[in-house]
Amino acid sequence: MYLQRHLIVGLVFLFQASKLLAAPVHHDLEVVVTPDIAAIEVRDTISLPKGYPASLTFSLHPALRPKLQDKTAKLIELPPPAVSRLSPLNQSAGIVPRRYRVELAAGTASFTLYYSGSIAHSLQSKGEEYARSFQETQGIISPQGVFLSGASVWYPHIDDQLITFDLRIRLPEAWKSMSQGEILDTPTAGEHWRETHAQEEIYLVAGPFTPYTSTDSGVTAMVLLREADTALAEKYLDTTHEYIALYSTLVGPDPFSKFAMVENFWETGYGMPSFTLLGSRVIRFPFILHSSYPHEILHNWWGNS
Repeated sequence: MYLQRHLIVGLVFLFQASKLLAAPVHHDLEVVVTPDIAAIEVRDTISLPKGYPASLTFSLHPALRPKLQDKTAKLIELPPPAVSRLSPLNQSAGIVPRRYRVELAAGTASFTLYYSGSIAHSLQSKGEEYARSFQETQGIISPQGVFLSGASVWYPHIDDQLITFDLRIRLPEAWKSMSQGEILDTPTAGEHWRETHAQEEIYLVAGPFTPYTSTDSGVTAMVLLREADTALAEKYLDTTHEYIALYSTLVGPDPFSKFAMVENFWETGYGMPSFTLLGSRVIRFPFILHSSYPHEILHNWWGNS
């Protein structure tokens, strides 16, 4: 039994390692969000690594019906999957996505999908975690803000495939967004996030934020607050640089070029690659700056396991 258990652990490790070694799929997303009607419109050009099969399957939120923009490719809707065959992200979210197969012409390494629809899953209370109750959503677009993760299935999920992405997003006036990677200067309206390191999922967070930034030793600290508060923002900017410098000395170089503290519109303590999403009350407790907040920064070296 001991050998069997360790063999299983070893196989799981090898499977995860093979995912990390495989070249990622790249998503080039153009997104328009209309919070007043919980609507999202997406054009996603998906580029496949060399040698990828010409026939592949993906999942998408059931409210988003994709249309293929390539005349040489074919899109086929598949029967709904059994719950046991859903990805861990979808199982935890409770969303049963639609499944599709794309068949590409020989020698084709990319295809484009267009889709639109509404994502508005209400906040649901959960049990106790770390001695406090909390709420979660499968994904929400609302006048208060936007929270979409991999569990929202808001972009095509290709089975067990790591991804990189460009995310160009158009939002209401005075709204700002947050995602993994770095934000690029754009000559047109909207914001452009680029993530070149392989990821498991794509986050899209947005709201009526006031942004604050500072750069030190090549790392950009960012703060997005729902109400302007320069004094509070500067505390978080300074603390971000302080702990990134400390952990870089103790653990190793910072794996990301930015870290952002984003104020959420409900109470959360989420850690994502290169940013954290914290509730309004939490970020105003003075002890958080040198307790829970450094904890969130340190997740960037170790992940959330």
